[in-house]
Amino acid sequence: MSEMEFHEAANIFPLDEAFIADLAEHIREHGLHVAIETLGGKVLDGRHRYLACGRAGVEPRFVEVQAKCPVEHVKVRNLKRWHASASVRAMGAAEAEELQARYRREAEGRQRLSMGRGVKGQIKGSDLNGEAGQSRDRIGKDFNVSGVSVQRAMKVCKDGIPELKEAVRNRRMSVGKAAEVAALSAEAQREEVNRPKKKRKSKAKAPKATPLAAGSDPKLAKARIKAFDLCREAINVLSRIPTTNIYRGEALQVVKKWLKDNP
Repeated sequence: MSEMEFHEAANIFPLDEAFIADLAEHIREHGLHVAIETLGGKVLDGRHRYLACGRAGVEPRFVEVQAKCPVEHVKVRNLKRWHASASVRAMGAAEAEELQARYRREAEGRQRLSMGRGVKGQIKGSDLNGEAGQSRDRIGKDFNVSGVSVQRAMKVCKDGIPELKEAVRNRRMSVGKAAEVAALSAEAQREEVNRPKKKRKSKAKAPKATPLAAGSDPKLAKARIKAFDLCREAINVLSRIPTTNIYRGEALQVVKKWLKDNP
C-alpha cells in the first residue's frame, strides 16, 4: 500500500494510537466497512482507518469528496465523537480558526486577482467567505471551550515551539500555562517543557464523622458517618478511571448530571 499524505485540516484532531491498534484488530477480522475520504488525493477524514488498514494488511477503500471548506468538513465528521480535555479541544479550535483564516485570505486573493483581470463586480460569497465573521467565541463553542481558551491556544500555536504544542496535546501542560510559556524564548520554552512535573501533594483526608459532629442524636451521627464513608468510596472508584481514557470526561459528565438531578 503506497503511503498517502494527510490533509492539513485532518490534523486538527490528534491521532489516538490506542484506538488505531484496536481498530487494526477489528479490520483484520471484519474488514473495512467505511471508506476513507480524500480531498485532492490526501486523506481528509479516516486517518485512523487508513493507518489501521496498514497495520492489519488490508487494502483500504477511498472516496474523493467535494468539500468547499475542509475545516468544516472534518469538524462535522469528528466533533460529536471526539472526547478530549479542554486544553486539547482549545488547541484544535485554534488550529481550525487559523486554517479557516488562511483559506479566507487565499479566497480573497483569488477574488482580487480575478477582478484585476477585468471581472466586473464582486464574486458572491462562498462558504469560506461566510466564515469571515466567525469569532473565537463561536468556534470555541463548536469545540466546547471558551473564547479565552481559544485565544490562549492561538498564542501557543503562533509563538510556541513544537515541543510546547505537543505538551498540551499530550495533556502534560494546560493551555493556560503553555500560553504563558509561549511568551518566553525558544530555549526557555524547551526548559519548561522538559522540567519534571511536580507531584501533587495528597490532600489530607477529611476526618471521619463523629457523633458530636451530628449533634447529640446517635442515629443522626451514624447516618452522617455512613454518608461520608460511601462518599469516600465513590471518590475512590471514580479516581480509578485513567486520565488517558478518552471517555473519562463523558463518564464524569454522567456523574455530574446525576448529582444535579438528585440534590
